[in-house]
Amino acid sequence: MPRTEFNVQRCGRLGRYAIAAFARVLAAAVALAPAAAAAATAPGTVITNVAEARWTVGNTPASAQAQHQLSIPPYTLGADLALTKVGPAEASAGDTITWRLVVRNNGTAAASGVQLVDTVPAQVGQLAATCTVLTSGTCGAVSIGTPAPSGTPVTVAIPSLPVGGQVEVAIRGVVAPNATAFSNVASIGYPGLVDPTPNDNTAKVTTQVVPSSNKVASLRGLVWLDVNHDRVRGTSEPVLAGYVVRLYGPDGTAIVAQAKTSADGTYAFAELTPGVAYQLEFRDPAGMTVYGLAVTADGSGTVFAATANCGQKGAATFSGSPLSSNSSGACYSLTSAGSVAQVAQNGRTVITLQPGDTLAGQSRPLDPSGGVFDSATR
Repeated sequence: MPRTEFNVQRCGRLGRYAIAAFARVLAAAVALAPAAAAAATAPGTVITNVAEARWTVGNTPASAQAQHQLSIPPYTLGADLALTKVGPAEASAGDTITWRLVVRNNGTAAASGVQLVDTVPAQVGQLAATCTVLTSGTCGAVSIGTPAPSGTPVTVAIPSLPVGGQVEVAIRGVVAPNATAFSNVASIGYPGLVDPTPNDNTAKVTTQVVPSSNKVASLRGLVWLDVNHDRVRGTSEPVLAGYVVRLYGPDGTAIVAQAKTSADGTYAFAELTPGVAYQLEFRDPAGMTVYGLAVTADGSGTVFAATANCGQKGAATFSGSPLSSNSSGACYSLTSAGSVAQVAQNGRTVITLQPGDTLAGQSRPLDPSGGVFDSATR
């Protein structure tokens, strides 16, 4: 119990007024403390918090006490939901930027009636939003509210999200001419239920507005021989030099750039245009054959990666059929700046870059027993 002692006799009338004010502050403070404990307390529990201040007036002891009780109302624990959000660290006026938000169910029970709310800052307009299933779940209505000085609300309904389910929301907009630095905050929840770990139900991205410099983007990766077939490079697995790496435009036919892996198995493409849906492809230099599937998230900078069934994402927009659920290795990944990579069944990786971002770890583990996806010489 807190204890405070001071001599009022020396303070006179002002000191007595200070004590009265202190007692009121004490009463307010003690009323707040039980609320902090309520989130981790069983329903029906009564929390009592008592605080006391003691002092002397001359030789006479005096005290003030404040007490507050809080009864925890009934509540029901729901699924353990989590929200990941990525977006650009920097942007310029007139840039089209994208935030990507992944809602996932980390719990042991399915969730229904989940809602995501993202208040887009007023400095970003011309909004568009989409919802896509990454692994499992359903997407409901996507609505963009009325712009206001505090921002524009974007609301997305997720009617069902089973255990392990993952749904992605993409929000695009254009930075206003007079924009200054802005932060975008989103949250998830569902009515009538309490998330057992609510700290990961909110996510925030802050973007600095910088002078326009026509920022470009880049990507890089590695080709190696996947001796043990696990699609993760071990220290003893050799790299492959001279492997052909092609970058196609959005139509999947025009070759934008081509390179060969260096002696250490690496390749890189620079000066790429942000916002373009490039298609990345690896070909064996002998016969120009496409073997196996690429992996994403094989390097640093990745904040989210999915492995199971992620080829369901936007399958209709990709060349080739979606990636099957039994393929191991990350086939969909996001960087902290919001660049995205998605592997398709035909062996290509569809990549969209954010301004100024470098997408690393776009690699090809060459499995000696892997299948042939395209044996044509091109």
